[in-house]
Amino acid sequence: FLPGCEGCRHDEKSALLDILDQFDYYDSLDWSSRDCCEWDAVTCSSRTGRVTGLDLSILESIGSGSGLLNATTFLPLQELRNLSLNYLYIQGCYPGAGNSVK
Repeated sequence: FLPGCEGCRHDEKSALLDILDQFDYYDSLDWSSRDCCEWDAVTCSSRTGRVTGLDLSILESIGSGSGLLNATTFLPLQELRNLSLNYLYIQGCYPGAGNSVK
């Protein structure tokens, strides 16, 4: 993989879309580009091209209405170092989801 040649990694783009699917209100994000490193709220390493930051604090609520987050959807983001989930009213994780997330 060479950063900038093909855009972001397919597995990370898929993971980001799965994460976004957990929320009701995401119309304010522009995730239309093929390269997820160019998406709103996403930061990538200029060296590796992998996702290093995700700021979902501009979203308003968890989609299911349960207030539960499936933390395992973040696992493909191996270089994720900065994650903001402020203001999302998360009440916990789905049982068994996220116990291995560090």
